[in-house]
Formats: sequence, structure tokens, C-alpha cells
Amino acid sequence: MTDDTFRTPVTDFPGYRLRVASQAAISKLSESLGKIGLRIAEASVMVAIQANPGCRQSQIGKALHIASANLTPLLHQLERRGLITRTPLDGRTNALTLTEAGDQVACECLTTMKNHEKVLAELLAPIGVEDFKQAMTRINDTLHN
Repeated sequence: MTDDTFRTPVTDFPGYRLRVASQAAISKLSESLGKIGLRIAEASVMVAIQANPGCRQSQIGKALHIASANLTPLLHQLERRGLITRTPLDGRTNALTLTEAGDQVACECLTTMKNHEKVLAELLAPIGVEDFKQAMTRINDTLHN
């Protein structure tokens, strides 16, 4: 058997193709954001805080599907780097805001993410981005319930 004749049925499965495409897209975005010095989760949190100054950690976790146990050290790291500040709201809750440097980094992240999304939208042009998003939402909603 040669590489040209090797076949496997899974490569024709929609789920397999979805996973492989997702991995490729995530890898490319990760590479682009790495040039800014951030991982995807960190960049997503920065952009969320920029869009919602004064938000709470729980709001970010819920919106981005990041568990508190993972989000807390991520926020500590961003704070140590001087990109975010936490202001106590009560005994257990902090308001999150970006520093001036954090705002600049968040702008770079958002531009990078939007450019990445433009490439994906071009690749999805034959079926349309809205149809694709609706299909992904249906899959998510159905399989998470």
C-alpha cells in the first residue's frame, strides 16, 4: 500500500473536517497573536474588558466559557504585566479595566482577530458567514444540551 492508495473513512466525516479546520484556524490565530505576546484566551479577555470596562471576572468567564480556575491565574498574569487593573467592588468581586498599555494591546489584538476573521470569511464565501455561524450555533446548542 502506498500513500496514494491509503484511505480512511473518517476524513469524509463532517466532524473530522470541522475539527481539522478548527485546529488550522486556531493555530493561525495563535501564531498571529503570539507576535503581540499573548495567547488566544488572554487576547479574548483583553478585548472583552475593552468592550466592557468595569466588568466582573464572572461575566468574562461566562461569555468566553472560561472556568474561574483558569481565568483567575490568567487575570493575575495580565495584571502583573500591567495590562489590567482590578478595583474591589465588594469583598469578593472586582471591576476589571485596562491600563493605558492594556488598551493599546487590546486594540492590536482586536485588529489581529478581525484580520484573521476576514480571511475565514473569504474562505467561507461560497456558503456565507451567516449560514456558517447558524450551523455552528445549531451544533453547539444541540450537542451541549
